[in-house]
Amino acid sequence: MFDPGDIIYSKIRPYLRKAILATEHGLCSADMYPLRPNAGVNSRFLLAAVLGERCSQFASAVSMRSGFPKINRDELAEYVMGWPNPDEQDRIAALLVALEDEQTGIDRELSKLHRLKSVLMTGPLTGRVRKPA
Repeated sequence: MFDPGDIIYSKIRPYLRKAILATEHGLCSADMYPLRPNAGVNSRFLLAAVLGERCSQFASAVSMRSGFPKINRDELAEYVMGWPNPDEQDRIAALLVALEDEQTGIDRELSKLHRLKSVLMTGPLTGRVRKPA
C-alpha cells in the first residue's frame, strides 16, 4: 500500500532509475517498494535523492550481488546519505519543481516546432501548400 507523498521505487534494474512521487492512495506490485518519508523529509527531495547519481550507483552495485539486477529491502536500507534541514529540502524541492515545469514548457514548444516543420516540409511536396512564385 502507498499513500500520497510516498515514493514508489522499482526494485528491478535500479540502474534505470524508475521512481515516482505518489499523488493518491494505491497498491503497488511486488516489483516496487513504497518509500514513506520520515517526518522532516520532503517527498520531492527524497525522490530526487533516490533518482540521483549516488543512490543509483549504490543501488546498481548492490543489485548485482545475486546475478540479477534487483535490489532488496535490506540492501536498499544500507544506503546512507546526509540530509539537509527541512527548510533547505523545501527550497531544493521548489527549485526542482520549477525546473520540471520549465522543461515541460520547453518540451511542449519543441513538439510544436516539430509539427510545424513536418507541415512545412510535406506541404509543398504534396501540393497542399504552394510555394509563392
